[in-house]
Amino acid sequence: MGYTFNNIVDNQHNLFASEELDCICPPCASKESSEDNDTANNNSSGSGSGSSGSPNSQGTSPPINTLLSGRQWYPNTDRVVTYSFFEDDDFANSYYGSESGVQEVSEGIKSNFRKIVAWLENVIDIDFVEVDETDPSTFGQIRVQNSNNPGYAYAYYPGFTSRSGDIHFKTGYDRLGDTNGFQHDAGKHGYMTIVHELGHALGLAHTFSGTVLDPGLDNTDNSVMTYNFTGHSAGTFMALDVAALQSLYGAKTHNNGNTTYTFGNYIDQVSVCDSMSQKTDTQS
Repeated sequence: MGYTFNNIVDNQHNLFASEELDCICPPCASKESSEDNDTANNNSSGSGSGSSGSPNSQGTSPPINTLLSGRQWYPNTDRVVTYSFFEDDDFANSYYGSESGVQEVSEGIKSNFRKIVAWLENVIDIDFVEVDETDPSTFGQIRVQNSNNPGYAYAYYPGFTSRSGDIHFKTGYDRLGDTNGFQHDAGKHGYMTIVHELGHALGLAHTFSGTVLDPGLDNTDNSVMTYNFTGHSAGTFMALDVAALQSLYGAKTHNNGNTTYTFGNYIDQVSVCDSMSQKTDTQS
């Protein structure tokens, strides 16, 4: 998600396809893909204790094919995907990618990221495990850091290189302040951007990549992987995102029976039983 809000949307995307991320937006298309074209819409790098490969492109009833990049992690039977935060104490001035000024993110970003994965592992069959970076060979499959390179933020798709799954945030936005700051709680654009970048690191593409999503569905009421904003910033992955991630990683049994989840200050209701259905009732 390489865009920021300046009252209205300022499409300042700094996204580019890396390793398996074919972003076609102008900023991405004009930017050199790093080393192996793994960067998704926000130039993130992945780390490598997991593998990626051909996508689960099997169609499902929700229109999710446009969200499938063709990359995903293939966890072992323990269903674990690891993540870590770049640590200055152990890795200062040492990073395997082409990014400069790589440094540790704030406790605010760390807290937000942990909340997001804790929510997500209730709905997909993955257990996210945080790894403590204790030496140069120990880091997560998904690695989170600040750096100088993003215009705002970017991430790398899953893959086989060290940077596969890496997420990079622009250091200057690791703050509160206006809605673009990454330290904000859910409900702000910065928080939604963290969700968006995690989507790339798990293999999700933009809604305008490949088969374009129906314009009537292409908004943040339905997916955080869009650039069409409803005026409300999502605090979780939305219905189409969840359906796409479940097609890649399976669904996890959670809150058995029909459950209604509410998102944000307005309501997007998602009824979950054996299948997922969505109705968007927007209330002010």
